[in-house]
Amino acid sequence: MCKIPLTRWIANAVARFSGDHGAVTHQAQEVHCSRQSVYDHAQKVHAAVAAEHSGGPSREELIQENQALREENTQLWNWLSLTIEFPLVKQHEFSAVALAMGLSLTQIAVLLALLLGAKAAPARSTVHRWVQAAGVAAGKVLTRLDAQCKALVLVGCLDEIFFHGRAVLVGVEPASMVWFLGKKVSVLRGSIWAEQLRAWDALQHVIADAGKPLQTGIAQAQEQRRRQGQDSLDSTLDAFHTKHEAGQALTIDWNAVERDWEAFDKAENQLRRARRAGIHSGPAAGTASRAWTKMVKSFAHYETIEAAWEQAEGRDEAGTRESVTWRIQDESVRVRSDRGSRFRSSRRLRRCCWPGAGHEGRKRRLGTSRAGREAARRFAGRRDWQPTR
Repeated sequence: MCKIPLTRWIANAVARFSGDHGAVTHQAQEVHCSRQSVYDHAQKVHAAVAAEHSGGPSREELIQENQALREENTQLWNWLSLTIEFPLVKQHEFSAVALAMGLSLTQIAVLLALLLGAKAAPARSTVHRWVQAAGVAAGKVLTRLDAQCKALVLVGCLDEIFFHGRAVLVGVEPASMVWFLGKKVSVLRGSIWAEQLRAWDALQHVIADAGKPLQTGIAQAQEQRRRQGQDSLDSTLDAFHTKHEAGQALTIDWNAVERDWEAFDKAENQLRRARRAGIHSGPAAGTASRAWTKMVKSFAHYETIEAAWEQAEGRDEAGTRESVTWRIQDESVRVRSDRGSRFRSSRRLRRCCWPGAGHEGRKRRLGTSRAGREAARRFAGRRDWQPTR
């Protein structure tokens, strides 16, 4: 803020530029200031006059321009608060993480173009070089980490993933979901699996599918451990194949139940024919009674096996039993669709037939209820069957 009147500045400038001897000293004494102040005021007045008549922008124009620049600067700062810092190092990190999450190179390039703009975004080949360099760097780190963490991997889930016909050997630790094994191979052989498993000598149990190369590699790794006197390596099939084999076992037991029922039905028919013919029916009745006993035991065995499997299969998320008869894969799906209603009916059949003494007593007790007759009809698969009265 200027505290000296501008007229005094102009007077000091006149004294300075007048050229008279002693004019500066006389002016300083007149206005009660130093000679240097007179020179300073004269210089400022001269600069102001020169700037005004130099042909450049006027003071008002400079003030307006300055105000516009201030507003623009404020707007840029506001925009900056809404942006993120995305230098080249961050672009490298973004590309490597996106590829690890499953995005393709083309998808990563598209996302970078959305963030940086089409002109500033890197090309797909550039992104490829970035992720390759990140993979090499990660490989060096993982080599050291694998050596330190091998003793922690006790259980492994093994499988193959195929990319354009090339197999990648994969091993995952189920508790932590750590991907501890990943190897791209040109040819899928059991010896290659065995070589990869040899490095993980702390493994105690592996879970895998029934693929021949994988099972061959596990068998070779187990044999190598036996020869070297190391701890054994247990192996089990995954859930799909376990359920598949359980379904096959259940199918075999159910077929036995159906054969025993058919034998009982045949013996029952022979007993009826003997009675209609008026001949002695003792031997036929004994055969039918033994067939019935065998059928009941066979069915009880099947129920025990299926109940054990249902218990092993566990409960669903809501805590309820999944289904009375479990749907299994492949061949057992056909068997299930064919026997599901008969199995539920056979439970009713058993409740109706189990009490009572002797074959005839069981059949009479069965025939006393409509549900029992319907259950027996479905179970036997014969619409013309009627209980003996």
